[in-house]
Amino acid sequence: MANLIPLPPDPIVTPRPRAGANLSSAMRQFLKDIDWPISTSWSRYLVAQAQVTSQGPNQVAAPVSLTGQSASIGATSIAPGQVASGLYRLAYYARITQGATTSSSLIVTLGWTDHGQALTASGTAMTANTVTTFQSGTLMVYLDALTPITYATTYASVGGQAMTYQVYVLLSTQGI
Repeated sequence: MANLIPLPPDPIVTPRPRAGANLSSAMRQFLKDIDWPISTSWSRYLVAQAQVTSQGPNQVAAPVSLTGQSASIGATSIAPGQVASGLYRLAYYARITQGATTSSSLIVTLGWTDHGQALTASGTAMTANTVTTFQSGTLMVYLDALTPITYATTYASVGGQAMTYQVYVLLSTQGI
């Protein structure tokens, strides 16, 4: 799982000491007119925010990125023998990139093993047959150690021009 960086307190609610209570009005005006650098508390806060933001999703395996597909894909492991047991985020995105002449259908299926039980989740069939047809899904899953996490597609296309599609799958630990 991701190592979370604790953030310092929000500087807006961090009390600041009152300075210059005994200064003359001319000196107080002079101090107001100076372009002061960012305070230490703001600096710490912004650096910590940047560290958290730069972490991004912790990918467990190389993301699957397939384009120009025009056939079913059998169950294919995305992280063969690499994953420790625990909670993960499993996500996919699929889009029709060329409609078939008559009709088409695409189903994306994800598979994993949870405490010895093989589980799958499938999206609904995408049958609109247009290039604006897409589907995405995100699951939080518990994975057994060293068991395959798979993706598969079920494809059908009718007509002289075949349907083509793209599919992306990602396994990560960020945001669980």
